[in-house]
Amino acid sequence: MKTNPGPLIMILDGDDAIQVALQVATELSQDLRATIIGIGTTESSRLLRSRYCDIADIAPPVQHTTEYRQSLVQLIRKYRPDMILPIDYRSVAALDAIRTDIFGATNLCLPPSDSLEISLDKSKTLAVARKIGIQVPEDYTTFVRGIDSPKRSPGDLEQLPFPVFMKAAREAGRHVAAKVDSPMGFWSTYDRLRGESEDGTVLVQEYVNGGDGHNYCYSFLFVENSVELSFGHEKVKSVPREAGAVTRARVLRDPHLEAMSMKLLRELKWNGVGFVEYKKRSDGTYVLLEINARAWGAYALAKKSGYHFHSTMVARTLNLPANSPPVPPRAGEMAFPLRELTFWL
Repeated sequence: MKTNPGPLIMILDGDDAIQVALQVATELSQDLRATIIGIGTTESSRLLRSRYCDIADIAPPVQHTTEYRQSLVQLIRKYRPDMILPIDYRSVAALDAIRTDIFGATNLCLPPSDSLEISLDKSKTLAVARKIGIQVPEDYTTFVRGIDSPKRSPGDLEQLPFPVFMKAAREAGRHVAAKVDSPMGFWSTYDRLRGESEDGTVLVQEYVNGGDGHNYCYSFLFVENSVELSFGHEKVKSVPREAGAVTRARVLRDPHLEAMSMKLLRELKWNGVGFVEYKKRSDGTYVLLEINARAWGAYALAKKSGYHFHSTMVARTLNLPANSPPVPPRAGEMAFPLRELTFWL
């Protein structure tokens, strides 16, 4: 244990597919001298084996929703942390579901439940964006449902402007998405993604590339309706290539995109960490993809640039001293070669 420790913070690594939990623990330990309670779902969790984890405990796999929630309630009552930080989307959703059960036992910094539900359902996210004038991909989902039948004639797909892009309608904590170039592989891909999705619902949309294939992202920290931090990055490369974990990212400064993203999150009365992601059409128009209420794959780039989202969130929530927001960086780039290597092995 640390001498003269700071706050007692519980970190839920969930499945931590993007491996951010350890970065967050390091940040909190160094910035706030926090005592870290790591809650993993396997004994091989990198967080639990880290020197920055002061107390380690195990919860059931996040996929076992009921058991995971029950375990969290017990662990929170056992340790009484000052604050809890979820890392992956399933642990965010689990904390939201047990808010009433743990009221008064700890502190959270999460979006309102209704806003969180909208962010988890991509069709609802796009509807809100469309309402306030943010461009979204052309949607062909209703058309596809209308022609889906046991016979499934290839000719039925002639009206679709290939290539198209498919993705799970509901956040799944993994990349359930694919580009489809022609009618030939359409239905097999559609069925595969339905099987991998949370609820069997797949969106079929315009394929937006813009020539470079990059994604454009803005991350925010909202605390009590105030924007504490804002950081942009460009996802230059990912695995898989069309929709996957970032393997190379660079700092992005775009005031228009920043303002548009902030407008969207304010519409949702956001609180806590929010991550907004776009593609760009060939005419330069940004098109919204999704919102996430969790840490993101290029978190290390923000941290290296001086944007410590999680330690700032803890400090603001618990009324602790925190560093002033840094001057926005003009440039910077980071690669994640292990993700690339692991994917191709």
